[in-house]
Amino acid sequence: VGVDVTADHLTAVAVDLTGSVIGTRRMCRSFARSEADLRAVGELVSELVEGKELRPEQILGVGIGLPALVTADNREVFYGKILQIDGTTREEFAAYLPYPVALVNDANAAGFA
Repeated sequence: VGVDVTADHLTAVAVDLTGSVIGTRRMCRSFARSEADLRAVGELVSELVEGKELRPEQILGVGIGLPALVTADNREVFYGKILQIDGTTREEFAAYLPYPVALVNDANAAGFA
């Protein structure tokens, strides 16, 4: 599952192992580094997984695409001025997601896609 976090919306996309999109969900809301917004990411992923009737064991992980620079180990934002999220960690998102989490620069995520 991939999640795109922007200043005004959240988008979650589920892909299968061939890279085919099997479902999407989008939520219009502003994002700040708050418990409510981190929880919203978890809720969006849950809605996508449940809506597509996916089993938890089918989810290999969640990549969180952010307009920020992240450490090479995908654990922490070291420059996130656009959303004011410097220092945000994957553990903050993982508190609301029952899957492995990686933080990814949004432009790099788009390139991978």
